[in-house]
Amino acid sequence: MFRLELELCSFADLGRPGALARLGRALDSEVRLEIGRMDTHESLRNMVASAEAYLSDAAPALADADVLFERRAFPRFSGELSAPSYRSGEPPEQPHRLRAEMAEGDRDWLLDDENLDAFGGWFAGLAAAFDASYGYAADHQMAHQQAGEFGRLRRSGHFAPLPPGPESDRHSLRDVYWLNYFGPAYVERWGGRLSGPGVRSVPTANGGIVIWATPTPFVYREDVASFMDYDWKRPFYDALGRDAFVNAVLPAWAPKVPTRDDHLRALQPDRR
Repeated sequence: MFRLELELCSFADLGRPGALARLGRALDSEVRLEIGRMDTHESLRNMVASAEAYLSDAAPALADADVLFERRAFPRFSGELSAPSYRSGEPPEQPHRLRAEMAEGDRDWLLDDENLDAFGGWFAGLAAAFDASYGYAADHQMAHQQAGEFGRLRRSGHFAPLPPGPESDRHSLRDVYWLNYFGPAYVERWGGRLSGPGVRSVPTANGGIVIWATPTPFVYREDVASFMDYDWKRPFYDALGRDAFVNAVLPAWAPKVPTRDDHLRALQPDRR
């Protein structure tokens, strides 16, 4: 069952003046995706005039809880802003994460090309405002397919990594998705190798780039032998090296991607 997922990771200082307001403006920037409720507790009862207004005063709350948000009008979606490094007892080097998902019932909204463009522009704006290091948007079945393949390999006695996530981001890319965001540290490392793959690309205001691997997110197939066998993924594997991605053939024992320090250095000095 289709479900669109978005995730962005960032090492930027969200406590600096204006940082959360800037992220709120990006969340508010697309009227077709306007958020109606934000809160730090379930269920979300706090209706907001704008995400910017709510987040402008939300910095203290991030030390205690995630900021949750949702849109109840079509297309509906929900998400959260999490800053674990600000909490006592959590490792301080963890990235902040912005996540959202759109359910199966709202997939028809994404069948309209104008809405796809709007979502892609919104995603790029969020990545820039969040000073993200890495991110993606895709049908959740793509990640589920990868995790399922790894699980089957382990059950048969073969090597396979755990499904990718914040831990694997330290050494590898997760995979190739509908929308792929590479922050400025990736652009510094790979430069022109990021300009070839995909069907289009959009530079972001913070020095990163969003690459559309496919025109739409509706690319999941059950009949592929491996999650790495999609033809549209191959140009990325060829350009960046298959060992730069989490996979069960070439385990990434050594980091292939920018480190946390690289991401911090790539940020503007007042945003670290």
